[in-house]
Amino acid sequence: MFYIQVVERDDSFASAYTAIKNHFDHDVHHQHYYTDWTTTTFARTRTENPDKGLHEVLQILLDKLQLCQRALGKNFEGKDALRTTVINACRRVPELKMALFKPATICEGLFSDLRSAVETHLARQHT
Repeated sequence: MFYIQVVERDDSFASAYTAIKNHFDHDVHHQHYYTDWTTTTFARTRTENPDKGLHEVLQILLDKLQLCQRALGKNFEGKDALRTTVINACRRVPELKMALFKPATICEGLFSDLRSAVETHLARQHT
């Protein structure tokens, strides 16, 4: 809808890009993403998605934090920033405790360990 209202049919790609960037790239949106970046937790994501399983909640959390990181720009770039934020977001979650005991030093390893911790928790429930 936004695209139809703001971008004219005969606008160049550069003009369309500028219109979209000017609409979304400002302090209000930055503050919203920063708030999400600093306050999103596994527990809150789980509460907001009561119909989702642990794997889905974890994926929603990871997707949201990665989106926030991209939206926040250069000051938040890098795997260390994302890794630290994910670790903080998952603290005090019993199901994820094993993955956070000695967190992996790279994001992909951390994400894998978190998924394994969920799988281990679910397997223990069924035995």
